Amino acid sequence: MKTGASSHKPEFDLEEVYIEHVARIYNFFRYRVGNDQDAEDLTATTFAQAWQNQSAFNPDRGKAIAWLFGIARRLISRHYRKKRDLQFSSDRFEMENADSITGPVQSGLIEDIADHHARLEKLHKLLS
Repeated sequence: MKTGASSHKPEFDLEEVYIEHVARIYNFFRYRVGNDQDAEDLTATTFAQAWQNQSAFNPDRGKAIAWLFGIARRLISRHYRKKRDLQFSSDRFEMENADSITGPVQSGLIEDIADHHARLEKLHKLLS
């Protein structure tokens, strides 16, 4: 952090903070989302939000890394909420469209499953 000549509050040097902490923030996301692309996107968003809200950083309240992890935790929560909502919408869509399957098709599927199960039982008996 640099100290400004006209102010007692230290300036937020995002470049310095980025260089020092980008790997930790990226690893935080990589561990949680399991893929590089999402981890990179979330890391970039973390530092973009830090840049946009740099005036909110108060070194008297804690270190820059703690502030960045606060941003990162909010982003990962939002990321999981979006994934959950998309999955819920997809499941709901499938359930709503499953009602349009006709009776004969459903009964045909049940018969196919029962036939497959019977063949597996016969195979099991032959192998025993």
